[in-house]
Amino acid sequence: MIYIIGVDHIIQHKGYITNAKEKAIAEFQRYVCEKVENLQITLLAEEFSVDAVKGNGVSISTFGEVAEQEGIQHLFCDPGMAERKRLGVSHGIESSAEREAYWLEQLDRFRTESVIFVCGDSHVDSFLERLRSSGISSQILSAGGAMN
Repeated sequence: MIYIIGVDHIIQHKGYITNAKEKAIAEFQRYVCEKVENLQITLLAEEFSVDAVKGNGVSISTFGEVAEQEGIQHLFCDPGMAERKRLGVSHGIESSAEREAYWLEQLDRFRTESVIFVCGDSHVDSFLERLRSSGISSQILSAGGAMN
């Protein structure tokens, strides 16, 4: 089962921190920890990349922090700069559909595990449909996440 959480991307890193952002991230991380335990999650995956983390001046994503704390696997599903170059894409994948197809490829080998996938709110419904049309059990945990 893949559970989807839709968020404002600013919640995925602690760069450019304000008091409001710090509070929102703490709430988000508590929420995810609760879901990890209640749903017996084995993987936290996200629409983010190592390059995106570094670009925001941090060394780990907020979702990666939760994975470390909970002792479970973490996976970035968005292509980094090297992967985009390999794919022949200079400024990112051109459409939402192409990005979602890439995420699906990254998650496919985990289709029998219990996974939480974090993505931007604008992808929640379309990615849910993509997962289901690929035969992957999935549901939305929440959308309209913190900082929206």
